[in-house]
Amino acid sequence: MYRFSKTIMLAAALILVISVGSAWSLTKVPARVSIIDISGGYSMITGNYGGFRGDSWNKIFGLSGSNPSVTGSDIYSPTFHFGFSYGQLRNNHLFYSVGFRYTKIGLEDSTIVPFSPSPGIIYLEQSGLNLNLYDIDFNFNYYQSNVAVTGWSPYIGLGMRTGFQVLSAEGRDPESGLEYASESELKFALALNVGIDVKLTSAASNRSHFVLSSANSFDFLGSGNRPRYLNLGLALKYYFRP
Repeated sequence: MYRFSKTIMLAAALILVISVGSAWSLTKVPARVSIIDISGGYSMITGNYGGFRGDSWNKIFGLSGSNPSVTGSDIYSPTFHFGFSYGQLRNNHLFYSVGFRYTKIGLEDSTIVPFSPSPGIIYLEQSGLNLNLYDIDFNFNYYQSNVAVTGWSPYIGLGMRTGFQVLSAEGRDPESGLEYASESELKFALALNVGIDVKLTSAASNRSHFVLSSANSFDFLGSGNRPRYLNLGLALKYYFRP
């Protein structure tokens, strides 16, 4: 009787293990999920800036050899950004992506700034100037979970943007009579990423999903006089299994 009961218990345990294993195999998520997204949003200027030198910034300030130190809102106005990227979510948590990002740098029509070496205040005209950022955008984020399984997931991470800041001016140089040429400088920025993904729909096969994301970032570091922004945006993402 004892042996018979022991055999039943072992058989029941084996069935339980097989059942749990089968259920896990049906519900487990692949170690890799690919993601394509289109994003855009509103960008608010932050930070202080100084050391504006060189031909590009003389066009903005109209001063030769000046070295003003200003807050971002003295020079730049709120603007917009948009982009697209491809990435992968690994092991449900680790996400990395590479993409393109465009930012239209908004300039105030005029501003009052202090400058050195001669202390004082000067009124500066900035009409006829265009500034744009064209970046390759790298992101490394940590997700709380896989949105395909849980339906939603917050994330936090780090972004790095490297690209060209391009300045173009309309008209001609009053001294030489030559048309202004476009100028570009290689710039980079580091940003803190934070947001949340929410699943919208799933394919019948459950192998792909459309996701709406709150995609926000804060540029806490930038090279030279590159504008730093608090970016508030949305992204439409397509999750799919390869």
